[in-house]
Amino acid sequence: MLCEAPPQHELLDIIGAIYEATADPGKWGDVLARLAHAFGGTSAQIVHASGGGRHVDFAALHNPGPTSPTGASAGGTGGDPGLSGLAVYRRLMDQKNRDQALLSCVTDDEDKSITGLGILRDALDEPFSQPQWAAFDAIIPHVCRAVAIHRRMVRLAGERDGLRGAVDRLPLGIVLIDASAQVLFANAAAREMAGDGLVFSAGRMAVSEPADGSRLRTALAALTQGGVAEARVLTVTRPSGHRALTLLLSPVPAEATPFGHGVDGPAAAIYISDPERECAGAIEVLRSLFALTPVEAEVLEMLVRGFDPPEIARRRGTCVSTIRHHLKSIFRKTATARQADLVRLVTTGPAWLRH
Repeated sequence: MLCEAPPQHELLDIIGAIYEATADPGKWGDVLARLAHAFGGTSAQIVHASGGGRHVDFAALHNPGPTSPTGASAGGTGGDPGLSGLAVYRRLMDQKNRDQALLSCVTDDEDKSITGLGILRDALDEPFSQPQWAAFDAIIPHVCRAVAIHRRMVRLAGERDGLRGAVDRLPLGIVLIDASAQVLFANAAAREMAGDGLVFSAGRMAVSEPADGSRLRTALAALTQGGVAEARVLTVTRPSGHRALTLLLSPVPAEATPFGHGVDGPAAAIYISDPERECAGAIEVLRSLFALTPVEAEVLEMLVRGFDPPEIARRRGTCVSTIRHHLKSIFRKTATARQADLVRLVTTGPAWLRH
């Protein structure tokens, strides 16, 4: 029994489980347990190391013996030196017990990483047979591919999270919807704008006023069903009486995939502007960028938000001449001469990002 190779159907089931573990590393414990059972081993383990094998990025272990009382574990080690204290890990890296060990360490020359897989028996057990070695060798390429797929997924997830973080810094609300008008993503600004003219409910975006809602639904239907290719601009009335939100609806070109055209991807992007929205942290950034006084930074922030000098004076409880005096100082410090140039300087720089 110990010398027989696993039947083909069992190997195929294990290979399928290996690829399932690419999306859920917690399943490696089960994969290793199945490998140990199929090959008549007492333990099994997988290790992935980067930096030419110097840094352990991931390790999973199945060993029902005394060296691992928990039975099975999986996860990133973060370079924890405690891993080297496991006897089964040392045996994987030490080829002395070759007859009682199915071992393979595959090096990826491109990123200087090493993937190691081992199935071990106790020293007094029978050696692994040639048929078992052949079956084990057939599994190795799948393990390496699964590890490579998992690493790409982790990298893509990191890029996705980084992009989401960057988009959350934008002062514009950004909403992505699919062909059924379901919301796929809404950045922080869009979520914060909800409640006054804009509503997110049951996975969809809606507006408060019926007339605005009718225009929005018509525009979204045209964009998501391929009826128009150009962007559309709408205004959304706010019950609070604040100035209307401005929505720019733009189609997202569908990309062909082996499984269809634009499957599960966004069909349209909605960019939402609130003319009265304050940008947290903008005043401090303006002060730092242009060496403004606190009052000058506040005046400039209000100017960029669309308020003219009389309105700024009214809101600050001062006279227009005082505001114009501050503006002269701001023009000098920013090397601008017109309000339009000043606004463009600020809105195209980092001050208007969320901080």
